[in-house]
Amino acid sequence: MENKEFMDIIEGLKGNINDKIKDFLENSQELKDFIDFRKKHFYNYSIRNTVLIYKQDRSASTIAGFKKWKELGYNIKKGAKAIKILVPLITNKEREGKDEKYVYGYKYANVFDIKSTVPTDKAVELPTIDTRMKRGNSQYRITELFKRSKEIVEQYIPVEVTDELEAKGMTDGEKIYIRKDRYAAMSGTLMHEFTHYLN
Repeated sequence: MENKEFMDIIEGLKGNINDKIKDFLENSQELKDFIDFRKKHFYNYSIRNTVLIYKQDRSASTIAGFKKWKELGYNIKKGAKAIKILVPLITNKEREGKDEKYVYGYKYANVFDIKSTVPTDKAVELPTIDTRMKRGNSQYRITELFKRSKEIVEQYIPVEVTDELEAKGMTDGEKIYIRKDRYAAMSGTLMHEFTHYLN
């Protein structure tokens, strides 16, 4: 594949992430649906890749690459549509005398949801994840909403929660500051300030 075509795909995926985050900002129910989607199926995936999976296939539940499915004893159905995700390119970089991992770029990978597979007689039974302990009362869900909203925003700009702020929130273009308050109020303020940052 030519480098330009590769870069166009990468930029397209990044654009998909930005578009979906704008949807979240304009539709709180959409954000709640995404948080539930992530909690049920992709709790350990990065926010960016979960957004990409959600945008391409909201019914996805278990994904893997072509080779991985083969190893597990599953064949990919003919004509199955792949889901594209971003894979970080990581190297070691010395900083203050210590080696630290450094992301210097991204490549994309094609993965398939389990519904796009057919198990063979050698198929490995996939483990199920019990998410019931992650569910709680409404106060917990509001706290979780703020936590996940903060994770999304911090893909773009740092967020600081502070008591030393007269306004509910503000941004200086380099960081978003949120006054410590009820999590429901903080979630709304965070999204409001993130909109200012994007504009």
